[in-house]
Amino acid sequence: MEIGCDLVVVNELDPILARDRLLQLVFTPEELALAAGVTGSRRREFLAGRFCAKEAVAKLLGTGFLRGVWWRDIEVGRSRCGRPHIVLHRGACLAARRRAIGPISVTVTHKSCLVIAVAIAPRRGGARRRGKVRVFERSEAIA
Repeated sequence: MEIGCDLVVVNELDPILARDRLLQLVFTPEELALAAGVTGSRRREFLAGRFCAKEAVAKLLGTGFLRGVWWRDIEVGRSRCGRPHIVLHRGACLAARRRAIGPISVTVTHKSCLVIAVAIAPRRGGARRRGKVRVFERSEAIA
């Protein structure tokens, strides 16, 4: 299982949201079309939620941005019932395949000026991270 989480302060994104060129760099045409359906402060919140979800997915993939995965490689769409869903393109799709990451679920919540997103995905075929696990004796862990 893989997980990624991110927190965004909405007004910190104002420099991006105020410039069309930056909007087009970060968001796909489909995401911008969805955002066109909302206005005012709700639009800022909506795009901040998409931005936050992209960050959470990039963390889940273990790549961050600019290391083979670009902003528009992670698309946050909307299901028929209104839930956000993730579509991976190009570098993000390759990163998910390399790490055997299955379908990604994401949730986004807004509160006042904050947005939080959590992304979670199973590993395919029982793939696991490689790493060492150290088992402590009870007295060793307490000391």
